[in-house]
Amino acid sequence: METFRYVWSAGPGVDSALIVSPIPAGRFIHVNTANPRLIVLLDGTMDVRARWGRRMKEVRARPGDALIFPPKTKYDYTPPEPECPAGLSAFRIRFFRNSAPVSPRENSIFTRLEEVLGTFHHLEGVATPRVRFLIDQFRAESEKGEPGSPEMLEAVSSAILVSVIRRLWPEREVGEEGPKGRNHRIVRGVYRYLNENFKRSFSLDDVGWDLKLSGEHVARVFKRETGTTVFQYLKHLRLETASYLLAETDRKVRDIAREAGFSSHALFSREFRKSTGASPEEYREQRKESITLLELPDRTP
Repeated sequence: METFRYVWSAGPGVDSALIVSPIPAGRFIHVNTANPRLIVLLDGTMDVRARWGRRMKEVRARPGDALIFPPKTKYDYTPPEPECPAGLSAFRIRFFRNSAPVSPRENSIFTRLEEVLGTFHHLEGVATPRVRFLIDQFRAESEKGEPGSPEMLEAVSSAILVSVIRRLWPEREVGEEGPKGRNHRIVRGVYRYLNENFKRSFSLDDVGWDLKLSGEHVARVFKRETGTTVFQYLKHLRLETASYLLAETDRKVRDIAREAGFSSHALFSREFRKSTGASPEEYREQRKESITLLELPDRTP
């Protein structure tokens, strides 16, 4: 099965790539790897079966999910037809040794990277607008091919890595058993639900229904574990999406408000100003000014 690699970035013991793999009808992708890797699924819902040592795990990975495969893993991607198109698009970081891609600092995530890469993980809904923005940066930088691009791509890859695996830390600290483990599974479920549904209106009961729990219980656990409410985090996601669209597109502000999930242009403008100190129009102009290049004046006598 041919895999199309859009771009590679080489770092010390690490490479990164944006990949797309077509999957013809009746086929699936089988991978047998010696190296640990992180994969962020961008498009295509896949049933994933991973086998490492004597252990096996089966999960359904959806767009926005991340998968961490330990060394010497065999795994399959199978599209659950007819639920999704037969194709997979993903961002991948591959590690040629179980060590940090940068010099670790005290209390850094990288100091425990070897532990993280030692087993399989399925992290739901981690491709937030920020992570997708970083992946877009990776794609744009790779297409330039300018001097300094390898260093820039390596830095963006590290930022994506941190953004993804930091979500793992509550789980790693308390484990999956007992009340704490259940609470963190609820938190991850809320993150997944909000990332998948932030563009539409829903209630706490809808979130609870998805997690097979009461909305009140989900809200209480989420607030206790994260320090923020479900709807505060929802507003954060919407504003993050709107900020990206304002900076990176020429779409009308009214259309961006709707795309980001706000019920009205007035509500969006009010919340955006409260968050950033600027109106959406002012923010867009400020971003334009920040990236404008001017020619030096001609000083020829």
